[in-house]
Amino acid sequence: MSIQLAESSFQILGCFPVISQLRPHLEQTEFVEQVRYQMKEGYQLVFLEVKSKL
Repeated sequence: MSIQLAESSFQILGCFPVISQLRPHLEQTEFVEQVRYQMKEGYQLVFLEVKSKL
């Protein structure tokens, strides 16, 4: 298990399902662009990654 900063578009988009539960008005198609815009002002998006033990 690790806590990581979402930096790539893939990581940012991977956070959308959880964020959309809290902010249902957000559109997936605009999410990465919006987060990148907010990052210019210091916004940081973090996520928890759980690795499978298979």
